[in-house]
Amino acid sequence: MDLPAFQLPAFLAALRRGWLDVPHPFMGQRQRVDLQGPEVAGIVFWTRRPAALLPHLDELRAVYQDRLRIQVTLTGLPPELEPRAPREEEVVEALRRLSLVLGPEHLTWRFDPLLLSTLTPPDWWVETFARLSARLEGRVREVTLSWLDLYSRARRNLLVLERSGVRLQNPDAATRRELLDRLAGLAQRHGLPLTACCEPEMLEHGALRPGACLDAAWFEQRNGLLPGALGSQPSRPGCGCGQSRDVGIYNSCAFGCRYCYANAKPWEQAPADPWQPAADSV
Repeated sequence: MDLPAFQLPAFLAALRRGWLDVPHPFMGQRQRVDLQGPEVAGIVFWTRRPAALLPHLDELRAVYQDRLRIQVTLTGLPPELEPRAPREEEVVEALRRLSLVLGPEHLTWRFDPLLLSTLTPPDWWVETFARLSARLEGRVREVTLSWLDLYSRARRNLLVLERSGVRLQNPDAATRRELLDRLAGLAQRHGLPLTACCEPEMLEHGALRPGACLDAAWFEQRNGLLPGALGSQPSRPGCGCGQSRDVGIYNSCAFGCRYCYANAKPWEQAPADPWQPAADSV
């Protein structure tokens, strides 16, 4: 889900209350998650619309102080793949303003998923990354890459593309390596550290280091904790995340990205409060 884009009012109401009852993504049972208090080391938001957070930074910082991280997905993909993603200008401007208020160390740019297709060959990715990295230089702490994972829901959603004549490509190792070489050169030119999200293969490239969406060491430092105090909770090979509680819910984002794995029908409208029982389940 993209909580800042679609469910921020409901989340802020829960934050003032202090907790959320989060349903299991498949079983439906609800479990209470504290949103503030001594057990909460901080918070990470994932979003495509960082501008939604700008009017509420004072309230969020009052609770989390400097223990707030924001991961912003910006790919520049064409509307055939991301039909309702926010405009590049909006996202870049929001990142500029967030960087001024929070500092670049609180911001991660996600340039993923990398997917090769008849619309997006390697040259397209290089040209797009060159443009965006020039605009985001000095604004973010790092940039995260990953390849497209074809989970079952993503495969089903991508059928829409195939019917319109767009074909995905399965690049060989040499093609992937060459693309990473070109992206790494651009990232170095603009002073943007490259990280890989759950991609052991990418880590064979010397320019990339392991990524951590939930960077335990970053939060330990800001909470005055010893290294390792927050533990680790990898979700799959190559994951560097620390222990966390996810309050996101499937089928609650309406950006409609065709490669989405978290929405059964990503073209439908997102619920205003996904922490309420859905009218229908998938």
